[in-house]
Parts: sequence; C-alpha cells; structure tokens
Amino acid sequence: MIEAPVSTHTMMNSIPQYITVEYVESNGVSAHSTSTELIGLNLLAPSAHDYDKHVPPIDLTGNAYSIDLNGINIACASTNYDMRIFVVDDLDADNTIHEVIYYTEIMESTSDTFDKFIIKNRDNPNRSYLYLKIDNNDDVDTGPISISLTYTPIDTSPDEG
Repeated sequence: MIEAPVSTHTMMNSIPQYITVEYVESNGVSAHSTSTELIGLNLLAPSAHDYDKHVPPIDLTGNAYSIDLNGINIACASTNYDMRIFVVDDLDADNTIHEVIYYTEIMESTSDTFDKFIIKNRDNPNRSYLYLKIDNNDDVDTGPISISLTYTPIDTSPDEG
C-alpha cells in the first residue's frame, strides 16, 4: 500500500461533526493498467484528548476505524477508469464482501453522496484506512489522482482482538 498524502482537511462546526479530507496521490496509474499497489486513505478523527480542551474538537490527530460516509469525489486526467474502495489491505479484494464502492467508466471525475453508509475497516488488527484501487482503461495516464471524502467518525478506537 502507498499512502495518499492528505492535502487539506476541515471539520465543520455542526452536529454531527462532518470531516472532509482531501488526498492527492501524485504517481497516478499508467495507461491501460491497474494499480499495482492500493492507495491508502487515512481516516482522520478528532483527538480524544482534544475533547477536554475544545467543544467541538478542533484537533484532527486521531484515527477513525469506522465512519458514516457522506460524500466522495474523485478526479484525474483519464477519461475512462474504474475505481474500487476496499476495507482491507488486499489488492485482490475485487468482488468480495470487502469491496464497498465500485464505479466504472468514470470520465475524469465523479461525485456521490450518501444518506447513511457505514463503513468499518476490516484489517486484522484494525487500521484507520480505506483502500483505493484504480483500473485505467484510457490511452493516457491518470496523472495525479485527487480524492475527497466527507464523513462522520463513528468509532475512534481499534477493536481489541
């Protein structure tokens, strides 16, 4: 897995507290090829210690292990690519219960919103990641891939055993 760096993040002063995290994976995927590594999207959450200082919390140094996904955006230079999101760090999780999102034939960008979409990391031990896989069906490289997730953290503690 290669971790996509967080380019920006914001928390909205609302109840529930929505978090938007933007990632940019600069290497991209070559023309007519599939990701050779998953792109890790680290799910940030308020630090548990920040609740003692600020309400609502303002420090995003914690981790989320399950979330309610409210929205997703993805964009790159390719005019024909497929995107999959997994809850496990497994490049071969296509068409399994660990594949939670699958969009096909995306033309440069797409956005989607959800009323209620609970997602929980299923790595053992739990990690605070979702994993992105790109299949580029175009004649051009994707170039940098920009991803934005808007979510509400549900669980900020990993499962014990």
